[in-house]
Amino acid sequence: MNNNEDGVLAVVGPRRAPILVRLNEFNGRRTVDVRRYFSAEGKEDLLPTQKGVSFDREGLALVLAALNDNSERIADWLGSDAGRTLAANARGAERARSAPRPHTSDTEQWKSPAFFHVGAEGAIDHLTLNAAHPFNKAMNALSATVDAPTAELVRALVAGVLISYYRSKMLFDGVAEMPPMDIFETLELNWGIVLKRYAEQICNEVEEE
Repeated sequence: MNNNEDGVLAVVGPRRAPILVRLNEFNGRRTVDVRRYFSAEGKEDLLPTQKGVSFDREGLALVLAALNDNSERIADWLGSDAGRTLAANARGAERARSAPRPHTSDTEQWKSPAFFHVGAEGAIDHLTLNAAHPFNKAMNALSATVDAPTAELVRALVAGVLISYYRSKMLFDGVAEMPPMDIFETLELNWGIVLKRYAEQICNEVEEE
């Protein structure tokens, strides 16, 4: 079996009955397949068994997120110092990509349906709200009905939602072309992961006050 031609990403286990992690496509549906294979007597080729699972983009993202979020627990369960180190490094890299960054917030007025813009300078994100858009006016009206700390919390949450959306789009940098539906699904997953970090930060700040 030619790993490159057959989309094999990893081979685990004995040579005659390995588990293969491979890219698979069937009836136009692309998946990542994790499956036990076997070698029939007298034959070189490996044949798939029914013992396996296939992940689409959304399912794989959920599994990877679960593995990253529980990497230390998994490493402790497996009892490997090397595994703990590798898992911690992988988790650290993933968290760094989705971790909240310093940001500024401002308002400007421009003629466009767009109600916000986010740009970055180095490691600082800059959020600008369109003062002419009804969204900004509605947020100001809401803020006027509550006390100052609550108004600040509302603005922090809005900033977190909008900046995490921008950060999620930036995770597509360097990614090859994708079908539109895959783009939307991946964006939603990335957005949820990044927004989770911002929300956790806001909750921690509120608890400390």
